[in-house]
Amino acid sequence: MDYRIRRFGIASTALTVAVIYFVLGLIIAPLFFLATLGTRPSDSLPGIVFLLAPFIYAVFGYVFAALGCFIYNVIAGWTGGVALALEPGEAK
Repeated sequence: MDYRIRRFGIASTALTVAVIYFVLGLIIAPLFFLATLGTRPSDSLPGIVFLLAPFIYAVFGYVFAALGCFIYNVIAGWTGGVALALEPGEAK
């Protein structure tokens, strides 16, 4: 069976990507914080940056995912979209 992705829902896709980026930010920010513990105070980032990082990461994820979906939707209108071949799977 062949199917085509003709359009992405911009808001729903961007929100999903933003949540994924937020979770990634929650994982990555503490790692960056730990990496800066041994540096001089003048070289390290303020602690608030590590608290805001997941939110900032999510905002950028939302904006760029929305932009990417918009661009895809325009181009898919010209080209017909990405073709997918699907097969039935097992019910779980």
